[in-house]
Amino acid sequence: MLIQSRRRTLTASLATLLASVTLAATAGPASAASAIETMPLWRLQVRVVTGDTASAGTTGTPAIRFNGSSTGVRSLNATGNPWGVSHNTLYDLRLFDSPSQMTMLRVGVTGTDDWCIKRIELLFNGRVAFAQDAVPGSGGACASIRGGTYLEYSYADMRNNAAWTAYGTPPAYPRSLPATSLRQIVAGVTGSAMLSTGDNPKVRWDVERPLVIVRQTSTSVRISYGIRFSTPVEPTNTAIISYDVRLFVGTDGLLHAAKANPSCCYHYTMSDAVVAQLDTALSRMSVRPGAPIPLRFTIDSLTNISWS
Repeated sequence: MLIQSRRRTLTASLATLLASVTLAATAGPASAASAIETMPLWRLQVRVVTGDTASAGTTGTPAIRFNGSSTGVRSLNATGNPWGVSHNTLYDLRLFDSPSQMTMLRVGVTGTDDWCIKRIELLFNGRVAFAQDAVPGSGGACASIRGGTYLEYSYADMRNNAAWTAYGTPPAYPRSLPATSLRQIVAGVTGSAMLSTGDNPKVRWDVERPLVIVRQTSTSVRISYGIRFSTPVEPTNTAIISYDVRLFVGTDGLLHAAKANPSCCYHYTMSDAVVAQLDTALSRMSVRPGAPIPLRFTIDSLTNISWS
């Protein structure tokens, strides 16, 4: 009886050990998958590589749909001609709360000219989370789309992509926002907001008056750029848009942004969108779990924003 009792005890112990080994083996990938789905997004970017044939570029406006909701579309409206032939363009998009809100990836373009895409990538918080050749296994061929046709990937396509499954532990919270990143975020959000502005539906970038961001004080920057606008009964006009973005530490202990000193006309929807994006991004970036001291920050002469 004693031997049988010991055997039963040993068998139970082995079963418990095997169960724990199995749990440990399955917990890693599941946890990693859950982590990428639910992590807060402080930066969302898309990289589009166009083909090298004469007809690969487009003069239309590209857009990406990430889910079926009315707020699931992100327009890409950059200065110059970044969607032309043989371009490799990294573009900042308005944020989602987390990647879990992305149920599809559909790339489209307005207009009737073909746009030939060679490769598309998504970056979450500075790390590639989706990377796909438009024509897999073709050695670099591009896929043509135009108004009414799309390059499209499903929920499963996104989650099964090698970059998504290998994303791993989310990046550590940063302690700064470099000036180059600040400019890219402002440019991306401003350009997209131009297409949906209620101030004037014909607002466009004025390439002769480029986007400029300069330090005003140790806690604020000034954003300025040119626009071209028109109405059906007026010729095209130009204007300089400028406003300040003031940074401050909120009652939640995180870094926030607010608009100040705006110039007049044709911009409020655009500037409000930019400040809202910066406020969301900075508050998500400046989380410091367990930090016992108040957040301190400054904007240096190169417009880098740093906090500790």
